[in-house]
Amino acid sequence: MIFCGHEYTVANLTYATSVEPENERLKAKKLWAEKKCNEQQDTIPSTIGEEFETSPFMKAAFGMSKDISAVSGIPVENTADQILWVRKDKSSNGWKKRLRL
Repeated sequence: MIFCGHEYTVANLTYATSVEPENERLKAKKLWAEKKCNEQQDTIPSTIGEEFETSPFMKAAFGMSKDISAVSGIPVENTADQILWVRKDKSSNGWKKRLRL
């Protein structure tokens, strides 16, 4: 089980959809998290399995996302550069343009 210190699930899943817009598991988890937050409920804990399905950070770290590679231009095998790109991309807020936010 994974417990985080702050409730960032919806924000993180919104970002994740900017790099994996066709990921159905990700879309479903985002809808679930939005419902939970609207009902004033927590979205944690999570599992490592769920994180592998929905977290661009986990996918980058383990070379599991061709979508990240397509958006970033960084080969899947280059995990260190993919992780760095994901971190910078999320922090820059430029990703919001991909979602038209």
